[in-house]
Amino acid sequence: GTNNIDHVARICHSPTVAGAANTFGYGGMTNHLGDMHNSKAILIMGANPAEAHPVAMQHILKGKEQNGAKIIVVDPRYTKTAAKSDLYCRIRTG
Repeated sequence: GTNNIDHVARICHSPTVAGAANTFGYGGMTNHLGDMHNSKAILIMGANPAEAHPVAMQHILKGKEQNGAKIIVVDPRYTKTAAKSDLYCRIRTG
């Protein structure tokens, strides 16, 4: 084992936190997961919550089931989230 642990959020997520904090006054998510239950459409761009954020994905699917929310995924990769979507928009990288 090791007592030295590093995480990618230290590098790649820190600019996002700083930008959100400057804009919204808080460096994290600004909405409640329960808001997805009342949504009519949920747009997911470049993310795969089915694998990266499974708790959030359960709320997304609950919104689809309870409220008929349409899930739209925009991503160059066909992911598990894209497989659950109503509309998958594959974009070309570059």
